[in-house]
Amino acid sequence: MWSSPTYHGSVSGAFKNAVDWLALLADHDPPYLSNKPVGMLTTAGGVQGLQAINAMEFIVRSLRGWAVPLVFAVPRSSRAFDGDGRLTDQAVADQLRGLGAEVTSAALQFRAEGTCDYAQERPAGAVRD
Repeated sequence: MWSSPTYHGSVSGAFKNAVDWLALLADHDPPYLSNKPVGMLTTAGGVQGLQAINAMEFIVRSLRGWAVPLVFAVPRSSRAFDGDGRLTDQAVADQLRGLGAEVTSAALQFRAEGTCDYAQERPAGAVRD
């Protein structure tokens, strides 16, 4: 699972710095994130969180990973979390569980079959963005 707050329409600098360390996987066999499913979510102060997800998707693909088609951008995140960072919005919690279930399903299929198709049946709480 990749997560980043949205900064100026993209991922945060801290997130990008962390991803840059994946260059250490270049010499692995297979290299980088080959056939690894990656779920993506962002938080945003407004409603522009999908811009950061778009940036993440380009990064996942360039590192040969598999971007799970179901994504989640938490809009107006200050309303979804309390002052201590605890999630207080049940709808957001349900969507996060759905995203986690989708990534888990993809990872299990990759392990068993070496590939993944996008399931037509969605886990409870999963919403297409």
